[in-house]
Amino acid sequence: MANGFNKYAGHYYGDVVRQLFIAGGVIMVLTLPFYKYILSVPSFIMVLAIVIIDVAAGLTNPRQAWVMKLDLGISLIAATVFEYHAVTGYETQTEPLFWITQGLAVIFFFALYFSIKSVRGAFLQGK
Repeated sequence: MANGFNKYAGHYYGDVVRQLFIAGGVIMVLTLPFYKYILSVPSFIMVLAIVIIDVAAGLTNPRQAWVMKLDLGISLIAATVFEYHAVTGYETQTEPLFWITQGLAVIFFFALYFSIKSVRGAFLQGK
């Protein structure tokens, strides 16, 4: 394909990334009302993050390499932020909040892995 990435080359994992983004976003939407008062981030920032993750999931496709890079960036930031909050808040957070942040860190860790595989595949195909 001259204008895009051939998802049938075996290196496109955007569908998996999309599913992980949706799962992470749903968990964030369902739990935010219960924990918004004890989070160190303003609620507006969390809502904006949820919307950005949802938009990125909707944009994900095998024909645009920039979207794969966007997924990679979002995954990297989300995995880092959620794991940081899980580790630093382990002793002070309520147990459910710890497991929510740790679970989100794992979801975005896998999204990061599959995003990297997609971006790598797109670069390999371009050479």
